[in-house]
Amino acid sequence: MYWICESMPVVESLPIVAQKRFSRIEMFRSLMMTVSSMMINQNLYSYSFSLHRNRFIAWIWTIHYFGSG
Repeated sequence: MYWICESMPVVESLPIVAQKRFSRIEMFRSLMMTVSSMMINQNLYSYSFSLHRNRFIAWIWTIHYFGSG
C-alpha cells in the first residue's frame, strides 16, 4: 500500500511528460506546416508573378508589333 501511494505521483506525472512531448511534437508539426505553406504560397506567388510578367511582356510586344504595322 505504501509502494502504491509512493508510485502514484510518478503515474500522475507521466501524462504531463507525455503531454509536454506531444505538445512539442505538435508545435514542431505546426511550425513545419506553416513553413511549408509559406514556401508553397511564395512559389505560387513567384509563379503567378512570372506568369503575369510574361503576359505583360507579350502584351507590350504585341502592341509594339501591331503598332509598328
